[in-house]
Amino acid sequence: MCNTSLFLVQMFQETNIAMLTEDQTNQLLSSFWIQANQIDNTTFNYEAIGHLYSLTVLSSRLKV
Repeated sequence: MCNTSLFLVQMFQETNIAMLTEDQTNQLLSSFWIQANQIDNTTFNYEAIGHLYSLTVLSSRLKV
């Protein structure tokens, strides 16, 4: 098994899914906004916050 396949298998095994209520999703998005406004953020932090925000918005639109 190549390294990439091994990584994907390990990543899949470590994946946890949490179903959030609408209120919990709103609180999570609010916490991203608060974190983004911190004065000691770096470019890396902004990029990570942006990715998490996008994933949260996308997953909140999924209906299970």
